This record gives sequence, C-alpha cells and structure tokens, in this order.
Amino acid sequence: MRVEGILNNNAVLSQNNQGEEIIIVSKGIGFASKVGDSIDKTVKHKIFTLKEDEFSRHFKKLIVEIPFQVFEVCEEIVQHTKNKLNRDFKTNLLVTLSDHIHGGINRIENGIALSNFMIWDAKLLYPEEFDCAMWGCKRIKEKLGYDFNEDEAAIITMHIVNAGHNWGGNFSYIITEMQGILKIIKYRMMTDINHESLSYYRFMIHLKLLIQRILAKENVGDKFGQEFYEDFKRRFKREYACVEEIRIHLNHKFNYRINEEEAMYLVLHINRLMKSAEEGIEDT
Repeated sequence: MRVEGILNNNAVLSQNNQGEEIIIVSKGIGFASKVGDSIDKTVKHKIFTLKEDEFSRHFKKLIVEIPFQVFEVCEEIVQHTKNKLNRDFKTNLLVTLSDHIHGGINRIENGIALSNFMIWDAKLLYPEEFDCAMWGCKRIKEKLGYDFNEDEAAIITMHIVNAGHNWGGNFSYIITEMQGILKIIKYRMMTDINHESLSYYRFMIHLKLLIQRILAKENVGDKFGQEFYEDFKRRFKREYACVEEIRIHLNHKFNYRINEEEAMYLVLHINRLMKSAEEGIEDT
C-alpha cells in the first residue's frame, strides 16, 4: 500500500488490495510520509475502509478535525468495553465516540453544561455498558484532563448500546417506546408508579427485552394451554384490560401482536407494579 493523500499528521489516505479507498491512522504517519511512500506494514495502524456514503464522508472530515489524543483515548474505551462485555461492535463506534468526546471537550471549554434526561434509564437498563462508559470518563480525565460527568457517561452508554446490537432500533428509540407503554399503564390503571421499587426495576428489564424482540421480529412460543390463559384473564381482569391496550398500541406501531404468554408476563408485572404503588411494598 502507498500513501495517496495526507489528511493530517496522524492520518493518510491509501487503497487496499481490493482497490477500495482507506484511511490509515497512526501516530505521526502523516508527518513522516509524503504521497507515493510505501506504508510500513511492521507498524501497527488502524485502518478504515471508506464507502460511497454519508458516513464515510463525515468520517473523513472528522479525522482531520479530531486531535489524535482524543482518538487514542476513544480506542482505549472501545477496547476496554469489548474485553469487559466480551462483545464485538460495529466499526463506527470508534468514530461516533470520538465525535462525541471531541464535542464534549468543546462544550466543557465553552462552559456549556449537558443534561441528559435518560441517565437513570441508562443506569437501570444497561448497567454493564454504563460501567464501561464511567471507566471511559475516568480515562478521559487521566489522559486529557477533562471531567466528564454521569450525563456524558449516559450518552457514551447510548453509543455503546447502539453499536453492539443488531436489532432495528437504538437506545433512545427503545427508551421512548418504553415510556409510551408506561404512560398507557398509568392512564389505564389510574395510579402513579413507584420508580424506586424492585417491581419497577424488574418490569423495565422485561419491557426492554420485549421491545428488542419486537424490533428483531422474534417471537416466544406459548407454553400453556388456552384453559390456563382463560383462567388467568378472569383472575386479573383489570391488568389484562391494560395489556390489551398495550397490545393494540404495539400492533398499530410495529404490526406485532404479543401472544398469550407474553401478555401473561405483562399482566404479572403490572399487578406487582400496582401492589408496590398502592401498598408501598417491595416484593422479592
């Protein structure tokens, strides 16, 4: 491979064996090279293949603007997260994370405080990803000298979640859908929900997985007979009526009808939510 263009001191353009345009990132590679030079294959480089799309054009621009130290720290965060979660991520995680961290530094330098209303959802629904994000915030402080708070960590969590899953949605979209279902429950059951209860925690985890299954177009099988479900409906009439409204909502929004087993679990969760709200008990 040969250098075909120099983007900055730490990034150059080249082509791979398939003739595709690539960006090679390595400390000082642009400073020490000129167009036509061979790429030293003995040196460890980060290579990004560019496509004819908006993301590649955006990345080419970002790589010029983002300081190499920011890029290095973000690479550490991505690698730490991969090791900690034992999970692969889309290549664009490094790019979107670098873009966010660079923007965060600019906000701090300009005295702009960031407030993220999804911080508690991030902690509750994606605790492992949030821990990795907090590790990243500490690393940013150590390497770059900037204090990234929990609001920033929640956004880093969003980037990690979005890059690590293949269902057709993203973090903020799933949270929005979950909040919509909570509104149905509050309206139908005519009660507030205790957000500090164990019942709420369990329900939110269940709801997150349900939305992810819907977006991935996955179904669960019915394990119980119709007679069992009919008896269940009689015992939990009010909760089941609420679930029917949720069913209508999900069917309208996603063309997905939850089956009787899924409905049964929703009924049980709603029943526990109501007990927790009305009696102030923490069920175990």
